[in-house]
Amino acid sequence: MKNVNHKLLFISVILIFITIISLLFFEKTQIYYGSVFVQVEIQEEKTVKVAYVIMPDKININEIEYLKIEYVSGYETISSSNLEYKEGMLIIKNIKYDSILPNNNQILLFGKKVTIFKYLISNLY
Repeated sequence: MKNVNHKLLFISVILIFITIISLLFFEKTQIYYGSVFVQVEIQEEKTVKVAYVIMPDKININEIEYLKIEYVSGYETISSSNLEYKEGMLIIKNIKYDSILPNNNQILLFGKKVTIFKYLISNLY
């Protein structure tokens, strides 16, 4: 009976160790969800359109690698260099303002890859 308990203990310790090691090697891309709000300003001789990103969560702009904006024809991938933090808002530069869906304008921001172990630990708090 004692021999069986030692075998089960040894197998369970090995399985826990393998699980932790595998969580350290597998990575997950962080994806943030938001929407785009286009503000139109009419100045003296021209109209200026500015696209703001509205997010439910706070994010670090340095962690964003690329983003996808939903247009009428589908999603388009845009580099993170087009994101700018100005006056407390995220602004997207160099996009097609006329092709953005007026009512359902979704945006997906893809962040850096993190290990699943770090992701689980950070979500504990």
